[in-house]
Amino acid sequence: MGALLNLLLLIAMLAIAVVWIVSLCRWDGEKNCNPNECETCPFPCEGHSAKSNNRKETTP
Repeated sequence: MGALLNLLLLIAMLAIAVVWIVSLCRWDGEKNCNPNECETCPFPCEGHSAKSNNRKETTP
């Protein structure tokens, strides 16, 4: 039974690796950032930092 679970785990890991590699190959390298979601986005970007800088300048 343990050998079967190990085999299933190996197959699952290989499938995940293949999906990851295919996704990397298909990615065009562009950042798909939605400007409408900039306030809630956890990732830094040019638009997010610009909005943060503008907000800091307008506050007394």
